[in-house]
Amino acid sequence: MRVAFGKMNTLVERLGWQEAEREMMVMRTVREIKKEFSVKFSGEAMDAIVPTAVGLGGPKIGNFFANLSGYFDAPTMDLWFMRTIGRMDGGLLRTGKTLPKHLEAMLALLPESGTVNGVEVAKMRGEVAAYSALPEDKQLDPEVTIKTLKNVDKYARAQYARFANENADGKTFTEKTPENENARSVVQNLAALHEAPGNSTDRGNLRHVVSRALELLKKQGISLTAADLQAVLWYYEKNLYAKLGDISESAKPWDYASAARFGVGRELGLVDVGSSSRAGPVRAGQPAPGEPGGSGAVRGLGQETQGQEKGGELAQLTRSVGAVAGPVVGIHYSKAPRTSLAASMFGTGMKSAEAERVAASKDPRIKQRIAFYVDTGNGITPESDVGPHPHVATLRNLYQADAALQGTVLRIFLSVVERCLREHSPSSPADARIGAVAFIHRFGSSLNEHVHFHCCVIDGVFESTADTDNAPEEAPSVNFHAALELDAAAFADVQARVRTRVLSTFVRRGLIDKDDAAEMRAWAH
Repeated sequence: MRVAFGKMNTLVERLGWQEAEREMMVMRTVREIKKEFSVKFSGEAMDAIVPTAVGLGGPKIGNFFANLSGYFDAPTMDLWFMRTIGRMDGGLLRTGKTLPKHLEAMLALLPESGTVNGVEVAKMRGEVAAYSALPEDKQLDPEVTIKTLKNVDKYARAQYARFANENADGKTFTEKTPENENARSVVQNLAALHEAPGNSTDRGNLRHVVSRALELLKKQGISLTAADLQAVLWYYEKNLYAKLGDISESAKPWDYASAARFGVGRELGLVDVGSSSRAGPVRAGQPAPGEPGGSGAVRGLGQETQGQEKGGELAQLTRSVGAVAGPVVGIHYSKAPRTSLAASMFGTGMKSAEAERVAASKDPRIKQRIAFYVDTGNGITPESDVGPHPHVATLRNLYQADAALQGTVLRIFLSVVERCLREHSPSSPADARIGAVAFIHRFGSSLNEHVHFHCCVIDGVFESTADTDNAPEEAPSVNFHAALELDAAAFADVQARVRTRVLSTFVRRGLIDKDDAAEMRAWAH
């Protein structure tokens, strides 16, 4: 994976991100990709036509990239897709044909007696003998294998777990001893989950199955892409495993946004949530949760913000410092573990003047809110009376947005208006100025995010008449030059100039693409 990402990064450095993305979406045969980019990857037939990303990132990551970039005609055959297929065709668990060889090697490495990893060697030797006496078809039956080799499985998994542990450098599978290597082989062949296509033929067959399923669905009036179908199966499969007791982070049915929230919350070290006590602050320079010196993994994350994000309820930022550019990562604390946050519960936790003000409001919309902490550079220090259970969310509909950018746009607008008024004011000098009052309104009538300006502008310009150079004590005085012929053409000219300058500013700051800006300049409004 690191090699694949390295090649992608090299391509991005050479071409720039947009050109690199287009290049990775070009459809080529596997043979062409290997020749042109000097990459080695397996799992696809040489004449298979795939997005170039598959060659650079591999069949799984490459197809994920293609799906995210708008190519939905091929499924990504990841672990969860293969688990669905395995349940359907009865091949979810598979015993490898090489298992007898690995069991024989295991016996040679074990002592003659005693216990290893808490398992009696005598019992393991007895199980291997019983397994070896089975007919070949029974030796390949996962159910029979599991029942026959219970102690062998326990020993091998314990040994393999130690092999997989991170060392001081954060690397895994570093102690490649014969015992560790053998344990990995036993685990991978003893009724292991079949979690990846075996070869290019398997992939071709699975694509045909998906294509046929889509055809049958279309006949029933259900039109889906291959990526749509996989997403439906993906959520179902994850929920199934979670219901059956798999509560690991990987089994949570996260979408990309939820996974990103988890990753950002963990990697940025926004909050220390590893201990059972109230979460404490994490500041710049301190280890992030889960890092060496940190205090464990992030907990209480995932779909906790269902009420705020999916229910359309208002998320209010209540304890930030200064202007915050959205979207940002926010953390809410509750006094009990929760699977969702309800905006209607605002004010039932920590008591504050804000909670009292909201409770007294006659507008029910004002009462719907959730309070989040946001790190503005000094870490997060929750009040002592909030709960210990953190919930991370991506906050988008904020009252506070990028104040500096809004100020820039407002200045552009007022300078264009001033130029127009000066041009329409006879005999006004070049340094004549407008008189205006303006403020930024950040939300609409339904409290939705809607940044706009309210401006009161006098229809003319002011000329200063004070001779401050020769008479610095002279009282300031001005002459007013009224603007004439402010017709529809003048207003249209202001709109066109503002649009051009604002879009040019956005392009220079990297906020929008140059091609998108050119298209937006042609919009009627």
